Amino acid sequence: DTVSFNASDSRDPHGTISTYRWDFDGDGSFDLVTGQPVVTHTYARNGSVVPTVEVTDDEDSEWKFDVDDV
Repeated sequence: DTVSFNASDSRDPHGTISTYRWDFDGDGSFDLVTGQPVVTHTYARNGSVVPTVEVTDDEDSEWKFDVDDV
């Protein structure tokens, strides 16, 4: 199944978000690094995972979030 992820509600009070690092399978390794907040990922099989997104701003501050509703 293909799932859409949207981190466009992420905000940085001190600067601009520059990078979104996506871990789609929850294994701790980033599967995609992009400057875009909206991405899709195709899962090969059904199962339960806890995907995360780590957001980095233009000052290299980082925030990591679990992704809900997958």
